[in-house]
Amino acid sequence: MGACEYLSWSRVQLYLRCPRAFRFRYVEEAPSAFTSSALVLGSAVHDLVGAFYGRLMAGESEEETPDASAFIGACFDEADPAVKLGAKEDRGGLCELGAAMATALTDHDLLGDTWSVAGVEERVEGPLIDEAPPFVGYIDLLMVDDTGQLGVVDFKTTKSRWSNATLRENSGQLVLYDALLGASNTHCSFLTVTKAKAPKVQQLTVEGNEQTREQLGEQVRHVWRGIESGTFPAHPGWGCGYCGYQDRCPHSSA
Repeated sequence: MGACEYLSWSRVQLYLRCPRAFRFRYVEEAPSAFTSSALVLGSAVHDLVGAFYGRLMAGESEEETPDASAFIGACFDEADPAVKLGAKEDRGGLCELGAAMATALTDHDLLGDTWSVAGVEERVEGPLIDEAPPFVGYIDLLMVDDTGQLGVVDFKTTKSRWSNATLRENSGQLVLYDALLGASNTHCSFLTVTKAKAPKVQQLTVEGNEQTREQLGEQVRHVWRGIESGTFPAHPGWGCGYCGYQDRCPHSSA
């Protein structure tokens, strides 16, 4: 069963949002009826920004960039299952929006004079709690300074600027990556960009400590117990409209 082979931040978050959707995706491995436009747009922006830092790491010219809008359009065209656009969305507008978002992220002076690129989409894996399968994660950008200190950055596309509450809600992901790295004094931050004609970028630092790691472990422990015991209740709500399993779920409110 795929759900038992490993856990990830996204798997835990899906279980917390809707255990029934988790069952459809990871236990039954049921096909989704559609791919959300937000998922394709976010993934394409991540790929563009990752490629930018990959070129920096390889010592290539920053000018050797792909046509961002065309790249995003190809991602929409190649999505399987097909993309479901929102009522007010169109493919061309989303491509232009994504290109602007990617440019805003790469224009942000993330490295400064302190950091250099050590890895892009760096895989980390290890145990978090004894009774659960290992955790697997992918660090969007791994940096290092001249003292050897590591920096972990995760890119996020978002509808609006993050509040302190949103930062706390998402901070467990970087606390997890920090724990899996096993390094000391790691600098962890999110780089967020808004989905707007003039995208706004925020760099937000996450401070992890023993208490936050224990809280994360307790949350994962409860999620794993639910998965292992076959507890997958539906959680109908606003998210049903974006769920590719709504047609097979009798509890869907979409």
